[in-house]
Amino acid sequence: MNKSTKIIITVILILIVLVVIVFAFTNPKKELNENTTNTANETNNSIENEISQENILEENTVQNKIQNQNISQQDDKVESVTNIVPQGTAYSSDSDTGTTNKKQEAIELVKQKWGEDSTVAFSCDSVTSDGEYIIAVTSLETATVRNYFRVNLKNKTVTIEF
Repeated sequence: MNKSTKIIITVILILIVLVVIVFAFTNPKKELNENTTNTANETNNSIENEISQENILEENTVQNKIQNQNISQQDDKVESVTNIVPQGTAYSSDSDTGTTNKKQEAIELVKQKWGEDSTVAFSCDSVTSDGEYIIAVTSLETATVRNYFRVNLKNKTVTIEF
């Protein structure tokens, strides 16, 4: 072999070694693995966030039910009941309409119609412009309204609304 052939072979070998070194440091499989790992981490984080949000929603729901149940139980113990007037209705002109005594009288009429039941609470939701009382019967266990009753104290009538 002549001297120029030896030089060319040496240069080619050096280039091959350099190419191998470059590929070793910029391994496409390594980048693929890193991308796959990042995607998996992002997916796990997303799932963890969703689970965390679901847990927070469940906790809030349970807390709201407990608070509603406590409020219902307090309504049974306290003589006065909060009066909520729906939009579009107003108290009638009678001066004693909507008083605590009238509300209690309406609740007592509903209790008589409903019957003896320790699993529910009775509360006055509103008083219509006609002077009729809307009484809600709420489950103490689930804090949901089971029925609404419309009570006319003048006629002493109780009708089921819901």
